[in-house]
Amino acid sequence: MITTAWARVTPDTIKKCFSHAGFGEFSTFNTTDEDSDDELDNLQLARLSSAEATVTDWETYVNIDNQVITTDNLTDNEIIESVLQTQEKEDEEEEEDCNLCEIPTTKDALCALTTLKQYCLFGEGQNNLDVEAIIKMEYTLQRVQKTKLKLCAL
Repeated sequence: MITTAWARVTPDTIKKCFSHAGFGEFSTFNTTDEDSDDELDNLQLARLSSAEATVTDWETYVNIDNQVITTDNLTDNEIIESVLQTQEKEDEEEEEDCNLCEIPTTKDALCALTTLKQYCLFGEGQNNLDVEAIIKMEYTLQRVQKTKLKLCAL
């Protein structure tokens, strides 16, 4: 977006900016035949600047918006209640997320045990975990799976 805007700036635009700012007043650059839009813009800006109240005093400038209400004046109890409501909403969202979790199937559990067993036998955790316990769990899950298959066949 900035690149596009900068690409649209011509050398003539830059010359006009410097000229309007008072640079190169004595140069041969002439802006009298340039866009009349600039004069219209200047008139609009003059109207806006004259419409605004001028601040002459530093204290007035610094304190100009002291009376503007930017926040509620909450009591301690209101703040506590607001925080508790936020926590309750977050807890409800967490419960909803947990309810959406899929329960792994027996096949998924067997795949996970196979991965764990390979990790224990050949990976970084070699000999650190009880491979026999993993094999027992794997055997138990295989029996459960066979039982389910027999029940489905009936």
